[in-house]
Amino acid sequence: MFDPVGVLAGVLVGGLIAWAVTWAYYRRGARDLRDVAAELSRLMTLILRALEEGGIATLTQDATGRIVGLVIQLGGGTSAAHPRATSILDVRKASDSASPTVKHPGGAAE
Repeated sequence: MFDPVGVLAGVLVGGLIAWAVTWAYYRRGARDLRDVAAELSRLMTLILRALEEGGIATLTQDATGRIVGLVIQLGGGTSAAHPRATSILDVRKASDSASPTVKHPGGAAE
């Protein structure tokens, strides 16, 4: 025989169990994601610091010391007439500039 109260109670209990399991997986996933993001941020900072220490890049920082930009200087010999060509790539946060700019020592920017 069909018992509507029993069906309704089963649906409610089943929904509650499904919600609890989903919530537990969500919380664990959020924690794992936060841990991975923190580790990636730490590694990226190490890489940027290594580029700066190697003289390849110059970091720009905000008042709190957080890295907000990166200037990369690329250079190399081209010919006897122009023994060295240098370009500077200035990369900043998206809010600072729409796209990266390349500046040449002659003053022109691309």
